[in-house]
Amino acid sequence: MSESFLILSRRFGGDIRDPSDSDLEDALRQVFIESHPHLTEADYEEHRGAFLRFGSDEGPMFVVYVYRRGDVVFEQWADADYEDELVAALHLHRVTFDDALRLWKRCDPTVGRPTGPSVGS
Repeated sequence: MSESFLILSRRFGGDIRDPSDSDLEDALRQVFIESHPHLTEADYEEHRGAFLRFGSDEGPMFVVYVYRRGDVVFEQWADADYEDELVAALHLHRVTFDDALRLWKRCDPTVGRPTGPSVGS
């Protein structure tokens, strides 16, 4: 039987399996609030965002990237190896912090697909 997973990859490194709502919020703050006194524009551009991947070991797997300036990319893969993309990636722009958080909170690895209405509904 295939094992489901939900893994958050933070902007500046580190993965969290089965992240809490607080973990999701903290990761998005790193993306949306660029106010660290020791980081430059180049640092922020090099580490552009965070992502949440979910699904099952045998597939499918979904990945929701949230990048600086509110760009979001949604990908669907046949399995966790990123080898066979099921459909072309969906790109969203000017997504707010709140909408990105709502989108991430709807990611449910037990069913292998996002749940609920679309962002902005």
